[in-house]
Amino acid sequence: AWENPRDDDVRVLQGRVANWQGKPDEAEAHYRAVLARNPRQIDALTGMGDLARTRRQRAEAEDFYQQALAVEDSPDTRKKLEELENEKLMRVDFGVTGSTFAGSERSDWWSVWTQVSRVTAFGNVWGRIEQGERFDDQDTQLEFGIEGVFADDFSGRIFAGGSPDANWAPEWYAEGGVRWTPEAGWPSPALEVRHAQYVPRGVWTFRLGFDHDFGNGWSGSARWVHQDFEDGEPTDGWILSLDKVYDSGFGWRIGMASGAESLDGQTLEDDDILRSQTYFAGIRGIIGDDWGWRFDFEFEDVDGGIDRRGVSLGFYHRF
Repeated sequence: AWENPRDDDVRVLQGRVANWQGKPDEAEAHYRAVLARNPRQIDALTGMGDLARTRRQRAEAEDFYQQALAVEDSPDTRKKLEELENEKLMRVDFGVTGSTFAGSERSDWWSVWTQVSRVTAFGNVWGRIEQGERFDDQDTQLEFGIEGVFADDFSGRIFAGGSPDANWAPEWYAEGGVRWTPEAGWPSPALEVRHAQYVPRGVWTFRLGFDHDFGNGWSGSARWVHQDFEDGEPTDGWILSLDKVYDSGFGWRIGMASGAESLDGQTLEDDDILRSQTYFAGIRGIIGDDWGWRFDFEFEDVDGGIDRRGVSLGFYHRF
């Protein structure tokens, strides 16, 4: 195929392959090369429409599909146009969480939260509010963020938030992350950096690892976690998880993590570090065309401390 770069069918196929590989700029170059020679090439027109739809450029996508229909009244193109017109870009998520400490006088933790998001040409934008109680104090947390693909092979997210109460929640926090997907079938390296400013001190968190799509609904994730505490000892940990999603939309997730929290500056002892291992599992599914749900459970085994059991239940609706 690469020996016939001026053949329109070959260039269209090259564009489709590039799009499947997550390289929209390369795909666009192939499609535009075809359209420069033949502005009525229907596969290149629909390919450009598909690209514009992926980029959330609805007006451009509709224009390319309409141009393709003017060349040939294809049922496939009409279906693409109908799906575009009926696409739901808004989503609301809401749920509850709770944690209990068996055999302890420590009060239970709980929270309720709501998140509203919208898919835009710049990416998925969201806002979130959460009300919760820990250590007999209630805090409200607010968060705003955006995520999406910003270049061929690269996706990222950035968000920030905080609490006006800050009894146990951070006064403010900010996090950014980037993931590189080199080729289909290869692991995707990922880096995430976070800073959270609590009343006693600030904490930097660095997560480095990879995500991998094994195919047939299987995927996995691994992270090394490093934390730097102001006036405290740095600590290291890790997170591993495995996911499976079926054609029905039902899925499950299992994993475990090992972490440590430096308590210097919060206790009277020097080099006081709290270590724990966390085991987690969850299931999720869909309800009709526009609703979904998920349930998660986790158990935190604290070395020499009080173990924690937590659950969360959430729902979402697209509109």
